[in-house]
Amino acid sequence: TVFAAAADAGQPTQAALAAPTPVGPANGLVVDALPAFSWAGVAKADRYEFQFAADSGMNSPVLGRGDDQFTTRNTRATLKKTIPNGTYWWRVRALQENGTPSPWTAPRAVVKSWTSTPALQSPTHGAVMVHPTHPLVLRWSTVPRAAKYIVSIATDPTLGTIVSPVAETSGTVYAP
Repeated sequence: TVFAAAADAGQPTQAALAAPTPVGPANGLVVDALPAFSWAGVAKADRYEFQFAADSGMNSPVLGRGDDQFTTRNTRATLKKTIPNGTYWWRVRALQENGTPSPWTAPRAVVKSWTSTPALQSPTHGAVMVHPTHPLVLRWSTVPRAAKYIVSIATDPTLGTIVSPVAETSGTVYAP
């Protein structure tokens, strides 16, 4: 038998690992920011391999190797970079100390849909700005998790005629 051959060769046999059980996020969950991904630990697992992709076949990496496919000794994983809105899939498998893997978990979908937008606070619609006695001061509501804002000023409501270069700010110049 195969067992006898392995025993005769002086190599220990290892029982196959079970696939981890995903804990969260729930399959198909819609979020505005990616949560931590979690799974139940597997007995005799040395570490876990985590994968994140833009398709359920796990053939479309999103961030590149090392950022969306990596190993960890934890039962939690987070991505280090932000991703655009869309539907993504994740899965995990356990690895023995010698690298022998368990089966992958079934891919689970997570939908990132960050749609928050700032609300203009001033100037009010139709306000007249007279420089220098009434300078143009832009104020808007903050958006949770926004790192910077893109500000455009135009002579028409569709922003077809920009009168000022587009400015990016982290809040120090234009933010509320």
